[in-house]
Amino acid sequence: MDHDADRVHFPGPSASSWLSAALLYGVFLFWAMLGGNVVPRIVELIEESPQLAALAGAGYLLSPALGVMVSHHTLHGVLDGLDGERGVFRFAPGAASAWAGVFAWGTLMLSTMLSLLLLAALFAGKGGGGAEALAA
Repeated sequence: MDHDADRVHFPGPSASSWLSAALLYGVFLFWAMLGGNVVPRIVELIEESPQLAALAGAGYLLSPALGVMVSHHTLHGVLDGLDGERGVFRFAPGAASAWAGVFAWGTLMLSTMLSLLLLAALFAGKGGGGAEALAA
């Protein structure tokens, strides 16, 4: 039976790609809101304990990968249960969930850096700006 013939094909990315992009944007927004609360505390912690501040900063930077990995694992377990597949649900995420987390983290970091580079190129002032504008 050919299930592909029953599907409606839209031009451009598939629906699952749009859903993944929307969910990744949600992860980014949550991560940015978390950063608004966490980063100032990490900066305050630098003077008291630089090693702990470095660990906290690394944890914050890597937190999207962990969040996507756990949500990927949980959602696959829920969807498998709804689909009627009664497999063994492992507590620890597997390699596919870990890869999803790493891939989402890399996509998030790359897209953030590229958008910042584009904004810096678009809004670069001619003849000044930067440190000179802050000092004035």
